[in-house]
Amino acid sequence: MKKLYAVVINTIPKSYQAVQLGHAVGKIASKSPDINWDQQTFVYLESGVLKMHKLMNQLKSEGVELHCFSEPDIGDKLTAFACITDDYEPFKSFRLA
Repeated sequence: MKKLYAVVINTIPKSYQAVQLGHAVGKIASKSPDINWDQQTFVYLESGVLKMHKLMNQLKSEGVELHCFSEPDIGDKLTAFACITDDYEPFKSFRLA
């Protein structure tokens, strides 16, 4: 079963993390309205910046489509990304947000 995973940097306050996750998930809805997902399971995770970039590179190399969000209010810094996949293995070492 495919799940929607969203990963956010852990260097911003929790309330700000929630907003960034929402933006990343919104990108999926706006850019891929016909995406194959059962719309049941969201998994929100947090990560250090370097670990998040490493995960993104791994997922890209596996052909997973990433939907990234960069926050204009903090210099267009990448703060979160979302993707849909049925492979939970790459996410096992991340903490729930």
